[in-house]
Amino acid sequence: LIPVKQMCEDAGFEYAFGDDMVLSINTELYDFYKKIETEVPGQYEFNSGNNLEGWVLGGQIAAYVSDGTIKTSAATAHKDPYMFSPEGEYYDAARFDGIEMKVRFKYKADKEDSLRVYFTTLEDSSWSESKAYRIPLGSTDTNGEWVTLKYKFTDNEKWRGTVTRLRVDPFDAYGEMEFDYIRL
Repeated sequence: LIPVKQMCEDAGFEYAFGDDMVLSINTELYDFYKKIETEVPGQYEFNSGNNLEGWVLGGQIAAYVSDGTIKTSAATAHKDPYMFSPEGEYYDAARFDGIEMKVRFKYKADKEDSLRVYFTTLEDSSWSESKAYRIPLGSTDTNGEWVTLKYKFTDNEKWRGTVTRLRVDPFDAYGEMEFDYIRL
């Protein structure tokens, strides 16, 4: 016999037996997993605690999730800061024809830079400028205001079939960029 009641009470977990006598235990991660269940592929809202929603950091970039945004920071200039979309999450190019990102930023540079989005496909898994988009940022500082950046992937003939990964490069400069969301 397992002392479930005592174990749950000692751990601070809520528990209940359903009408069918199936035990249900709610841990501190219950709300976290409920939010994950509602996540939609290709839509990254960053609303779950410190959940990067599968995005992986690369180059000289640091990031954390707080208050419903992912806050990134480039540690040094010209070190190619970037982040990859979740591994194993594929996108049908016919269904996802563009990208929209709500951002605010401040970086140190003599002139405005561009945010770049690269992609790979099942047909071509290499990262290259031929599979990249440059989205002009318009300034080096949004003064704390949110701006929406959009781009149509269909403008690139290589955006077809199954897209296997995205790579977002905020800019090649020292500074910060905050993402409220990234949506395909």
